[in-house]
Amino acid sequence: MKKRPILAFASLFLLSLLLASSYLIERRPLQDHLLDYLEQSLKCKASVGAVTWRWLPVPTITISQLRAETKSFALVLPKTRLILNPKFLITGEMSLAYAKLFEPNLTIKATPPPGWIGLNPSLAGTFTTGHFSIVDGSLSLPGQSLGHDLLLQAVTMTGINGAVRSRSNSLKFDLRARSSFARALTIKGGIDLPPEKYRINLVCEDLDSSQLLNQSPHDSAQTTPETPEVCAVASPLERVPSLPVVTGLNLSAHFEGLAGDHFQLQVGSKKKPFTLSWHGHNFQIEKVDGLTLDRQNDDFSIDIKELSVAEPKFLLNGHIARKVTDNNVSQVPEWSVDLKGAGIDLGAVRRAILNIFKENTIAKKVCVIVRGGQATTASYSFQGGLADFKELKSMKIWADAKDVPITLPGLGLVIDQASGPISIINGQLTGRNLTATIDKSHGTNGDLLLDLEKDQHAFQLELDLAADR
Repeated sequence: MKKRPILAFASLFLLSLLLASSYLIERRPLQDHLLDYLEQSLKCKASVGAVTWRWLPVPTITISQLRAETKSFALVLPKTRLILNPKFLITGEMSLAYAKLFEPNLTIKATPPPGWIGLNPSLAGTFTTGHFSIVDGSLSLPGQSLGHDLLLQAVTMTGINGAVRSRSNSLKFDLRARSSFARALTIKGGIDLPPEKYRINLVCEDLDSSQLLNQSPHDSAQTTPETPEVCAVASPLERVPSLPVVTGLNLSAHFEGLAGDHFQLQVGSKKKPFTLSWHGHNFQIEKVDGLTLDRQNDDFSIDIKELSVAEPKFLLNGHIARKVTDNNVSQVPEWSVDLKGAGIDLGAVRRAILNIFKENTIAKKVCVIVRGGQATTASYSFQGGLADFKELKSMKIWADAKDVPITLPGLGLVIDQASGPISIINGQLTGRNLTATIDKSHGTNGDLLLDLEKDQHAFQLELDLAADR
C-alpha cells in the first residue's frame, strides 16, 4: 500500500517537470537548434516565424511561416507540426518521428536537362528520415523542352493530400491531387537510392494531354511529306512533326525504371471512352488494354495487347520497336513494326488516312485503289530505317477483304464487292481466290496482280464471270 503514494508522487513530479519545461528551456536556443536542423534537412537556408512547443502527450513543435529557397526550388509552409522522437528528452538531439504539413506550397524553378530520366545518384543518403502527412498542398513545375521539338508545359497541382515516408536512401508516397492537366490524380510509389530505382502507380481522371505536352513551333522546314508522320510520333527520340491530343482519358499506369538506363510504362484505360485528335480527325477510343512502353538507353519498344477504336471501327494489337545496334556503323536506328487488326471499317479508315497523311504518296496511292468495304482481319509489317517508310516495297500488308470496291488506276476499271485474301508485298498488290462484281456481272476464282511501284503498272486479272440475266 505504501508504494501507491510514492508512485503517485513520482508521476506528479514528472508531469510538473514536463509542464514547466517550456519555461525552463530558453526559446531562442531551441529555435536556433530547430533552424539548424531544418537547413540541414532541406540543404538550404531557411527562416521561420513563430515557434511553439508542447511536451504532452508527445514532444511536439509547431512552426508558422517556414520559408526556404534555392536556385532550384522555393518552399512556403504556413503551418508545420513536428513530432519529435522521444529520445529528444534525454539526448537533446533533434530527431523527427512525424511531421504534418498544412497547405505547403512548393515551386520547382529549375528542372533536369533534356534526356534526364530517373534519379540523380548524388541524392543517395540525403532524404530526411520520417513520416510526413500533407494537407491541401500545392506544387508548381516549370515547362521545359524534352528535345526533338517536344515541350513539357508548366504544370500545377493543387489539393495535394496524402503521406510520404522516407528513410536516408528510400522514399515511399501515397498522394491524391488535382492538376492543370487532369481532374484528379492518385500517385503511389517508391524510390530507392541506390540503386536509383523507382516504381510509380498513377490513376488519372479526365486527362487532357494538350495541357501537359505541346510542340515547338519552330524548325517546321524539316518535315518531309514523304515520311509517314505516324512513325515520327511513335518515337520520343525522333522529331515530332505533329502531336496527337488526348482528351477525357481515364487511365491507370505503372512506371518503373532504373536511373537513366531503363524505363518501362504500362498503361490501361477500360472504363470510359476517350478522344484522340490528330490533324483535325477525331478517333473515339473505347479501350486500351496492356499497352507497354519499354525504353533501354536509345532503344525502345511499344507492345499493344488490345486497342479498341469505335471511330473509325477497328481492333488492333501488335509490336513497334526502334533499335540502334552496336554493329550499325552509321548509327541509323532500325524500326520493326508488326501490327494486327480485326473488324476494320476500311471506308472510315481510308478517310482518316487521307485526312492525316494528305501529302503522303503511299497513303494516296493505296487509298485510290482501295476505296472502302471491310477487312475481317488484317496485318502490317515493316523492317528498316525511318527513310524506308516512304518505300512501299519495305512494307507487307495482308487483309481478308469483304465487299471492297477496287479502282485500277489508268485502266478505267472498277471492281466492286471484292472479297477474299488481298496482300501488298514487294510493291505488288495481289489477290487470290477472289469473288467480285464487274459491270453487274458476278465473278469467282479471281486472281489479281497490280504492280504499284513501276510507272508502267504490271497488271493481271483473271475472273470467272457469270453473265447478268
